Amino acid sequence: MTQFGRTMVAGLMAIALLGLAIACEPTAPPAPAPRDRPLVVTTTPVLRALVESIAGDQVEVLCLARSAETVRDEAPGRADLAAAHDADLILAIGHGYERWLSTVSLPASRVRRVGETALPNPLEVAGPTHQHGIEGGHTHQAIAATGWLDPALAAALATAVGAQLEAILPDAQLEPRIAQVRDELNELMQSAQLESVKDTTFAATSADAVYLVNGLGAEQQVLAHGETPPEGSIVLVLPGDVVPPNCSAAFLRIEPTPGQSLANLLSENLASVMQARRESVVDRE
Repeated sequence: MTQFGRTMVAGLMAIALLGLAIACEPTAPPAPAPRDRPLVVTTTPVLRALVESIAGDQVEVLCLARSAETVRDEAPGRADLAAAHDADLILAIGHGYERWLSTVSLPASRVRRVGETALPNPLEVAGPTHQHGIEGGHTHQAIAATGWLDPALAAALATAVGAQLEAILPDAQLEPRIAQVRDELNELMQSAQLESVKDTTFAATSADAVYLVNGLGAEQQVLAHGETPPEGSIVLVLPGDVVPPNCSAAFLRIEPTPGQSLANLLSENLASVMQARRESVVDRE
């Protein structure tokens, strides 16, 4: 091979090695797109609804729950978790409501468990009776973290959410909107019609439902699997639960749909309770 040929080969090899070295260099992750509003991440639809009602379009909202049915047990996808790391504020219920929360990595300094602030002492209810081995049957206590189903506690949750939003929007004058949301929730329990259900016995298919009538002071219990509800009672049924036969049932939802306010959700739930009671009265007559 001539000197010229050897020079050409050496040059080509040098170019190839340079290209390989460049290709092997780690690629820096793309920088997040600039935002003109703070990003607020919520773990549940109910918190998303409160943020939207209080802050409106002054913030960008990302809800990590893929649906109301998966909010408790299904961890968010990687893309949403990555976005959460760039959030200005992350709102969670706490009290173990989001069972996946302790299994994922989130910036702890920006996580606020507002459900624990609004409901420092959640109800503990007896779960179904069952047996381990040869030991006798017993029950485990279950924490009911869904305090927002009680309009008065929902108003406290709105206050807790509002305080966190004011911290990242100090110039937004949010107090009038916080007060409006609280008033809408508190007014739900002022309905004269609700007085008629105070002497009603309620049985719930899940501990999550007990707060709906908690503020009324009515008698209530959580049914064990397959347990027959007390005669004349109204059964509070959540999505996916089995409806006991031959009973008056009120069908409830815990989480609002996209665009639905918390006050509207609770109004629908209370209307379902009233309808079930009217049907119960008709059946007894």
